[in-house]
Amino acid sequence: IPWENIKFNYFFLISSIVLIFVNFLLGSWAWFFIIKCMNVDFSFKRSLRIVAKSRLAKYIPGGIWQTVGRIYLMEKENISKAKVRAGALIETQFLLLTALIFLIFTFWLGFFPALSGKKVSAIILLAILIVGFNPKVINHLINFVGRFFHIPNLRIDLHWRDISILSSVYFAAWVIQGFAFFFLLGSIYSIPFSLCPMV
Repeated sequence: IPWENIKFNYFFLISSIVLIFVNFLLGSWAWFFIIKCMNVDFSFKRSLRIVAKSRLAKYIPGGIWQTVGRIYLMEKENISKAKVRAGALIETQFLLLTALIFLIFTFWLGFFPALSGKKVSAIILLAILIVGFNPKVINHLINFVGRFFHIPNLRIDLHWRDISILSSVYFAAWVIQGFAFFFLLGSIYSIPFSLCPMV
């Protein structure tokens, strides 16, 4: 370890904390928006409280307790179990799709030179992922996967405008999360800003 690069940067630390908070607000709003799209009387304030509480379970080994905790807290608010579970599946779908598309874009920008010969494959994968945002595909996929979680078929009222909004929010959340992590590392270790996209 090059100890001479170890330092403490208060500006980077504060920037990281601010970005983490902004990321939390985006995640809370996205959850609020998803639940509202299923015709549930739900406020952003309630979403903030529930997401904040459930995020505490994020650090429990297993990786699923944040989602399980959120479902439990939502059910305590007398919100339909089926709609809450469907909402969790929609959130997971959007997180995965936007993360993969974001990864493909960083690949196209040349951050993974070892994969430079796979551009055709990347285009095909991108086209498949974009199809996953079709409202009909989302409805069919959520209802199909929902059978394994004992969720009855639901009509999820997501339109292209809603999908565009949600996708933009999750894309922004991934970018902000990346910068937050970069600034957190930069607060204790000197790293060039050019490495930010790789982080």
